[in-house]
Amino acid sequence: MNRGAHTMLVRLEPWIGLLVSTGFHAGLLLALAWWKLGGPAGDRALRWVMVLPEATTELEWLEEPRAVEIPRLETREDSLEQASADTFEPALPVAIPPATTVGPGTRWVSDRVVPVGLTSIERLLEPRPLSSRALESSGDYAAALSSLRGALADILMRSDLLLVWCFDESISMVDDQQIVAEQLGDLYGHLLEVARQSGYHLGSVVTSYGENFHRHLLRPVYDLEAVAAAIRRINVDPTGHEMLCEALLGCLRYYAPKNADSTSMAIVVVTDEAGEWEDSQRYLEEVIQTARRCRARIFFLGREAAFGQAAAEMLWQGTRLRIDRGPETAFVRRWPCDAFGRKADLVPSGFGPYAQCRLAHETGGLFFMLRGQESLLLDWRDRSYDRRLLDRMQPDWRSLQEQEQQLDAPWRKRIVELAVEAERHWSSGQSERILWEFPWQAGALGGAREESQRQARRWLSFWQRARQTLADTADGRRTESDLRWQADWDLMFAQAVLFELQVRQYLDLLDQARYDRPPVLPLGQPPLLYLVPTQKLPAQGAASWQEAVQRLENVIRTWPNTPWAAVAELQLARGCALEWSNYPIPRTGH
Repeated sequence: MNRGAHTMLVRLEPWIGLLVSTGFHAGLLLALAWWKLGGPAGDRALRWVMVLPEATTELEWLEEPRAVEIPRLETREDSLEQASADTFEPALPVAIPPATTVGPGTRWVSDRVVPVGLTSIERLLEPRPLSSRALESSGDYAAALSSLRGALADILMRSDLLLVWCFDESISMVDDQQIVAEQLGDLYGHLLEVARQSGYHLGSVVTSYGENFHRHLLRPVYDLEAVAAAIRRINVDPTGHEMLCEALLGCLRYYAPKNADSTSMAIVVVTDEAGEWEDSQRYLEEVIQTARRCRARIFFLGREAAFGQAAAEMLWQGTRLRIDRGPETAFVRRWPCDAFGRKADLVPSGFGPYAQCRLAHETGGLFFMLRGQESLLLDWRDRSYDRRLLDRMQPDWRSLQEQEQQLDAPWRKRIVELAVEAERHWSSGQSERILWEFPWQAGALGGAREESQRQARRWLSFWQRARQTLADTADGRRTESDLRWQADWDLMFAQAVLFELQVRQYLDLLDQARYDRPPVLPLGQPPLLYLVPTQKLPAQGAASWQEAVQRLENVIRTWPNTPWAAVAELQLARGCALEWSNYPIPRTGH
């Protein structure tokens, strides 16, 4: 070799090494890409989600679904008629619980639900990182879907994603389902772009629930129109029951991916109710543990819980419907009624229902709280609160079992017991026998008055006992560090003092009417008189009335711009005392 050629070889030696190294690594990357995207179906990770329109690789399925009899959890397989290009033909992998034989009419129960074929189950059972917050306030569905889009895109940037829609079949949700179906374009358009950039896939199925769980798409689809059409086909459940947790177990059972490392699952529940309390008590923790094993996140497009109350009423086509809208806490810790057992003012709590927020929090999802959607709720007082203070009073989203241990403190336990007892009395309908309008013809007042007095005396006995019990727990209130428990005691005690006075005055006014002439006489109307609220306090027992008013005012000063203050403000604005009137004044819940 001549001197010039040798010199040239020495100069090129580093570049030759670089080219060889680059070629080796490029080949390795191509091999990995072929194994991940185009290799044999038996060797690659399962990808049973959305196929982008330009993709040509057929997705493989590892297992046919196995039928398991579920006597209580009905599954209606309403698959849509659509082109084969829109639906994956192979069967869906299923998370099968242990087979259980139960009698007719009983609910499906399993000790645990574990996806078939999962490996390293111990690692999957490790606690997963939770979101720093579980609730986000949204104005309407457009805003909620926009926020959801970001949360789902974050998942899709790291793995394949199966999106499971789960709709409440209540009659009050018919319009909501149509709204969601019409507004999915932006969400799916964005997620498609994320999938295209990340190289991961997205697929969707549609389910619904009422008393039973229904599947409307048996296999994941990538066509937005198929998803929207499935949503529009959801029927109304005439029972009015919402077995939310059973439905979530159904979603996890039928659709949980077999490889949770490469495929993520997100369940989006669209509902305006909290779901049946018995269902939550029985299945809530099982849903959380199953979702954690499957690495499934649960999201909600839901409504704000009624403050301290389990139920509300909705006016639908002239009919009053009871709907479950709370409470925001694990236990009711507020009077759910007024002095006479009627439904109290409905004010928003600032948070979602307890069970739904717990599900979102424990699975790393979010509860998107839709505001301004409550025009059909009776007596709903929409309010916006000071989030700086309210966020310091966040409900405890730990399990019922953990929170029950805290009720060992006598004063906390007594508050819960009193609130539950009042809820039971109100739900019994006994308060409907207390009258607020009275005929004044000779002899006509007697029978109506006596029945009303009988029922009012029952409430008087309850409020006397409630006030005394709360007074006995004052030391617990003074040493309590939790702001929410403090506010609960303050409001409940102030109202108990007032409610006892109101019932006493009601009984006194009826007794006086028995002997005295009518305080007012109707002119040109049927002879009816009405008992209505007034801000004029009676002279008799003035000190007690002033104490009740001052306690309500103290709630407003101590907890400004919160649900507790909202309830106290409404009470003072309506008037604390009662008086006779010629004309009826609309009363809350009457």
